[in-house]
Amino acid sequence: MPVKVTWVEKSAFAARSESNHWIMMDSTFNGGDGAAPSPIEYVLMGLGGCSGIDLVSILQKMRQDVRGIEMEISGERAAENPRVYVKVHAKYTVRGKNLNPARVKAAVELSDEEYCSIGAMLRKTAEYTYEVEVIEET
Repeated sequence: MPVKVTWVEKSAFAARSESNHWIMMDSTFNGGDGAAPSPIEYVLMGLGGCSGIDLVSILQKMRQDVRGIEMEISGERAAENPRVYVKVHAKYTVRGKNLNPARVKAAVELSDEEYCSIGAMLRKTAEYTYEVEVIEET
């Protein structure tokens, strides 16, 4: 899966994916403007996207009437370089109608334990925890 990353200015970089989608990355390090998420922030964002895509698919296959999914993900990094994530916590909030909380939790577990490759990579260096909240809509 090749990507191309090009320096723009200061600490800003543009990245193009194999599927020809572009993102910007920036940092306040080395005089950068912080005008875009930093590369390390994209890791947590990627975790949310990876897990979220799994959840939608799994819950639909479980015939759950999902109306919304939100994830709040926080990470704690090591004090010393290379400052990898040492703790990651995700709070999943799933909204829908007639949701079965046990199925929602099972879907999160499936994503976490079997499908989400970003979560699997993070668990190599970080303690990864999560919680699940189910909100019933009428």
